[in-house]
Amino acid sequence: MPASAAIIGHTTTFYVETTAGSSPSFTKLGEVTAISPPGATTDAVDVTHMESADGIREFIPGLTDPGEVSLTLNWIPGDTTDDFILAWSDKRACKIRFPNGVTWTFDGFKTSFQPDTPMDDKMTAELTVKASGSTVTGVQT
Repeated sequence: MPASAAIIGHTTTFYVETTAGSSPSFTKLGEVTAISPPGATTDAVDVTHMESADGIREFIPGLTDPGEVSLTLNWIPGDTTDDFILAWSDKRACKIRFPNGVTWTFDGFKTSFQPDTPMDDKMTAELTVKASGSTVTGVQT
């Protein structure tokens, strides 16, 4: 049996276009500890009619929702990543770079940013980005 080609997520990075329309200028978000990439879902449209065979429902694919990205960060109030996220209010190009150099690039906008300050643990923040449109896969060396 061949050896697994699995890789760990260490060194995965998340970038946001520095200023809307400024591509290819990207800002890397710092202190990211977890990224859940967008997962697309496609609507199932019911097209059943009175003569559908065997009384079984029929479906066709509808519109696809490109999903959301969830990020967890070590939260450092007032650092450059915190300031950048707080100021981000428009749709911009976003890019995830995986450890093997593959990139996913898509448009997205911040839908939530929730810091957490536990008494006896590190401060963290959850960032949610809504993807909009298609995701382009590439390779960055």
